[in-house]
Amino acid sequence: MTINLRKIEFFNREQEKEEIINILKTEPRVVNFIYGPINSGKSTLIENLIENLPRDYIVFYINLRERMISSYNDFIEILFEYEFEEEKKIKKAKELIPGVIEGVKMLSGIPISTKVFEKIFAEEKPKNAFRCIMKVIEEIKRKNKIPVLIIDEMQKIGDVKVNGLLIYEVFNFFIRLTKEKHLCHVFAISSDSLFIETVYADAKLSGRCRYLLVDDFDKETAKKFLGKYGFSVKEQNIAYNYFGGKPLDLSNLVSLSGGSNIKKIADDGISERMYHLRDMLDKLLYVKINISSDGENIPVKREKLIEVMRMFEDTGEIKDINISRAEKRYLINENILFIDPIRNIIKPQSKLDLVAIRDVLDEVEKSGKTRRLNKR
Repeated sequence: MTINLRKIEFFNREQEKEEIINILKTEPRVVNFIYGPINSGKSTLIENLIENLPRDYIVFYINLRERMISSYNDFIEILFEYEFEEEKKIKKAKELIPGVIEGVKMLSGIPISTKVFEKIFAEEKPKNAFRCIMKVIEEIKRKNKIPVLIIDEMQKIGDVKVNGLLIYEVFNFFIRLTKEKHLCHVFAISSDSLFIETVYADAKLSGRCRYLLVDDFDKETAKKFLGKYGFSVKEQNIAYNYFGGKPLDLSNLVSLSGGSNIKKIADDGISERMYHLRDMLDKLLYVKINISSDGENIPVKREKLIEVMRMFEDTGEIKDINISRAEKRYLINENILFIDPIRNIIKPQSKLDLVAIRDVLDEVEKSGKTRRLNKR
């Protein structure tokens, strides 16, 4: 029996695609940071874009999500397209260094020989690794191809140290590839908004980076997406009221319901998020939690955390002004809130998170009233 699986196709994003294509048509001059809330479709956008690029482009797409990176050597292993067991990869690496294989458009890492890899792996000197990458990119340019380097989940190397933080060595290399030598387009992708905030605030990177937001769908786009899969206008409105424009949530809704049981699926999602929020607030009653900020450990206070949550009682987003720093960062670390430092706004990661915040605040308020009555 043949089973026809329902495929959720790539949808919309024409504006974002056009912006990135225009970047790729010009000489590399800055590092591009692609950011947005979790599950907003950043990686999907890039993968779709790569599939449709002309053959003139050679893309190195390195996804740091695939493994834990706690050391320089972990980073090197994933940065270079090398595995000891696979003769084919070694052969391809040797072929790619002197030239570019026809028909190859995307590679999952930088190709190098066994000997070079082992030397780089043993040295723990980032500059030598980057020098090797530079040679590969320069060879691609000599073949009249356009190299593109994409690092997904960039924040995963944020704490790795090699005589200092590795991330700054990486940034300096990116700047050399783009602003100084104009050799290669560089895109760094991250859903960690605190990481993007740190990058944006770094004076050394000012004027050397461009920031591209990939946000959730707006209402009109979300409804068009659902309409494509047979949702009635009424169902589209109900779905948007619960799920907003989060592409992953809407795709899951299509897969799970096809228009039926929208409320049940939403209730399950809200319950899951409410459990997380309750657990977080309960933990703060008996555990001291500190957030590191600017080299200092700042305590997270339950009352102030509730105050930050209350800012969303009547709105879906707020300005990042005069908000208690430790509590704000804690909620962002817990993937409850998303901060957009370029637009200077903070909002819940999804519509489900917003509903869960409001429902938990109602519980906190009722619990407070009960305690006050019991004291009388």
